[in-house]
Amino acid sequence: MRTIPSIVAVTAAAALSLTACGTSSGSDVAAPAAPSPSTTTADAYTTVSDVSAHAAVGKDVARIRVLLKPAHDGGTVDWAAVGALFEKGGASTKGDGTTRTLAGLSPDSAALPMVAAAVAGEGGRSDAARAQQVDKGMIVVLAEKVIGELEAAAEKVAAGKTAAADGAPHNVDEAYAFFVAEGHGPAAT
Repeated sequence: MRTIPSIVAVTAAAALSLTACGTSSGSDVAAPAAPSPSTTTADAYTTVSDVSAHAAVGKDVARIRVLLKPAHDGGTVDWAAVGALFEKGGASTKGDGTTRTLAGLSPDSAALPMVAAAVAGEGGRSDAARAQQVDKGMIVVLAEKVIGELEAAAEKVAAGKTAAADGAPHNVDEAYAFFVAEGHGPAAT
């Protein structure tokens, strides 16, 4: 459970990063497909580090949504493909060269067993209900990752680690990347 001091610290870290990163007052600036260094978006946030690989997890979200679409149209969903993409990813790569996956973003998430149950067809729900459960589960996992990155930023601020490349601003940039997720993250809901 989040405490008031941790919420205040996270808010302070975000404000510090936004101040350090700069903003744009132009509301007619189009948002890019993925956040990148020195890119200003319509929401006036400019990253100071390259987090495009983090944001690329949005491509996996988009691909899963395409796989889920038949459920909304009364068709058949390839649940094995949905599960494989959720578990194995493919669009986002970590700094060490391994694949970043939706299932790995927040390993302790309560949403993970719910997604797994939907993919497996447990509970006798319709494909439309299962698809909704997977979609909402992806957003929960992304939102939890955003919170985790903001908490890491708050810890770095408290420790005086404010370098753009590996300090608190980078964690805020990562939080932003997962929040936006190339137009498929919690920001779009």
